[in-house]
Amino acid sequence: MRKTKVIYADDDELCHFFMDSILDKDLYSLKNVYNGFEMIKELLREEYDLIITDLEMPELDGLEAIQIIRKSKFLGGIPIMVVSSIAHGDLVKEIITAGADDCICKPFMEKDLLRKIENLVGVFV
Repeated sequence: MRKTKVIYADDDELCHFFMDSILDKDLYSLKNVYNGFEMIKELLREEYDLIITDLEMPELDGLEAIQIIRKSKFLGGIPIMVVSSIAHGDLVKEIITAGADDCICKPFMEKDLLRKIENLVGVFV
């Protein structure tokens, strides 16, 4: 079975460790990057099935990166999920309007994140 390729952009190393521990290595292949610029560069280099991004990052934040991705004819169809400590209230509407398919606020329950990922990419564990 082919693994689902996931790219995760977050400037916090601990968040990368946490995401790596959540995603089943038999089902997912995870690439960690540290800002929106690195994410877009990697997306242009390699094909991914899912983008997970934080919002607050240096160089290019998650919201700006989402807008760039959605305008791209090559990248625009990849599902995007925002994982951020500030993803609540009116900002959720802005995130969805920018082009994200879903979002979850940190801290979150592991099962809630996995359910959202499963809904976006169709991988059920």
